[in-house]
Amino acid sequence: MAAIQELESIEWLSPMQDAISGVDCFVSVGTGQHSFNQAESSSIVPEGLKSAQDAIRRCVQISMNCHYVHQEVERLFSRAQIADRYYRLDVDRGLESVKMNESDGDTLQHISAVTKAYLQRHRDAVAQCARLISPKSRDVPSKLNPWTALICSSLPEATASFYGRGDELAELREALDPAGPGRKSVLLCGMGGSGKTQLALRHIQEEESRYSAIIWIQASTETDATYSISEALSTIASDWPRDLPLTQSRAGTPDTLQLTSRLRSTRYQNWLLVVDSADDPNDFLHEYIPDCRHGSVLVTSTRHRACKAFKPTRVPVEGLDLESARALLASVSGRNGGEDEGM
Repeated sequence: MAAIQELESIEWLSPMQDAISGVDCFVSVGTGQHSFNQAESSSIVPEGLKSAQDAIRRCVQISMNCHYVHQEVERLFSRAQIADRYYRLDVDRGLESVKMNESDGDTLQHISAVTKAYLQRHRDAVAQCARLISPKSRDVPSKLNPWTALICSSLPEATASFYGRGDELAELREALDPAGPGRKSVLLCGMGGSGKTQLALRHIQEEESRYSAIIWIQASTETDATYSISEALSTIASDWPRDLPLTQSRAGTPDTLQLTSRLRSTRYQNWLLVVDSADDPNDFLHEYIPDCRHGSVLVTSTRHRACKAFKPTRVPVEGLDLESARALLASVSGRNGGEDEGM
């Protein structure tokens, strides 16, 4: 019940409604039912108390017995007409004499034997539950596999003349490594025209295979950002595998919230979110960044303090090294370059 109530928060906008259309299975695992009367567990002040010790014992029993809560959850799923997607695995007899703090070898063997007997008695329900959560239901479709990232929104056009930036690309590769723990984030900062956007595009070109999805938000204006987010949501709705949260949401939910909820809750966690040209002094950046412990975020900005909502790795984008600058000049001028041409 606590999990469902949590899912009803901003993390998942409409859990029971979404469950009808897409959730494979809900599984609750208990530690064994106790032997006292079910009526006692649901009564605030059970009758027949003989002493303070008896009252304390009953309170402990009530706090440890989750069976009546399971019944409430079961009724919730039944009312939503998805009773076949909720499973409670809780040994119904044989563990009454086992205390919560017992862990010696004999006790563990007893628990194992009783649990195996329980699973055997309920083998049909267990098999159905296993089918619902089998690995085949978690296969990643080709559009969101480890070798081809799902491009969720339009990328700017990459320049045909890209030179140098080897050090910066190496920093991006290490700092945004999707295999690393936690949420990774980088701020590319530098003056306008220094090549921040092209550097981000080159990173995507070289590292695309490491991401499950790429979302590019053009944040130069609020209008541009709104369009990018709307485009990303449209792609997600059509091409992203069935996942949580699903595309259904409460009426009036802002697109930005829908996008961040998706990135925050998805099991395809190796995504890359690029917020390009985050130069607005009003600082809307925090609205675009999901609060989670996975994914990679790349921000480009002319402002060195653009990221107030989190602390990214700062990678300054300055002038090209001399050799790369000569090669770029030679390319755009149509010359081969070299000392003999006065470069």
